[in-house]
Amino acid sequence: MKNDDSVFCPLIDRNIDIVDCMENRDTKEASIPAEYKAKSNWKTICQNCANQKYESNILFSANRRK
Repeated sequence: MKNDDSVFCPLIDRNIDIVDCMENRDTKEASIPAEYKAKSNWKTICQNCANQKYESNILFSANRRK
């Protein structure tokens, strides 16, 4: 079940918490959990994700208002 604070992550093909999305997007590669790097083209997938267009604070506050 999708909660209001989740977004779809194409790296693992399921919804994840918004905070996890932002942290994975904005952190050093070595700190990203292995499950998010399992696909060979994970960097490209992440860079092209629809969630990339949102600034972290906008993504978080927009979903909080729902």
